[in-house]
Amino acid sequence: MFETLETGMYGISGPPEFEIPLPPVPDIPSGPTSGQEQTEYPYTTTSFSPSGDQVYYWFDWEDETGTGWLGPYSNEEICEASHAWSEPGTYEITIKSENEWGWESEWSEPLTVTMTKSRPVINPLLKIFEPYPALYQIIRIIMRAIN
Repeated sequence: MFETLETGMYGISGPPEFEIPLPPVPDIPSGPTSGQEQTEYPYTTTSFSPSGDQVYYWFDWEDETGTGWLGPYSNEEICEASHAWSEPGTYEITIKSENEWGWESEWSEPLTVTMTKSRPVINPLLKIFEPYPALYQIIRIIMRAIN
């Protein structure tokens, strides 16, 4: 029922006007390759569809979560999604696209990211106020509000 065309797209056997092209494989994700857990980072992708179809994108964060389908996006329009990993580790972000007819692409090449454990910020000035409990508590509250 399906045949491979010289262009590398698949179509339904029959006249050329019935051929439905597969969506393009998205570009490798672009964004930070390192960071800290619990901090949100933005990632982008785009793709070029020879047929000019609108596409949807799905980001897989490799932590058992994904974005779901985002879009539609026009040809070569940039898609952005953000994510915060809850655990330190190394992850591979991949993206696939879907066209207007529900056909899905292969997964993109991965972008490898490494998230380290967040370190609590201890302000050395706060130590100075420990002998003064009331003042210490007030300064702690103010610092929490600022951060």
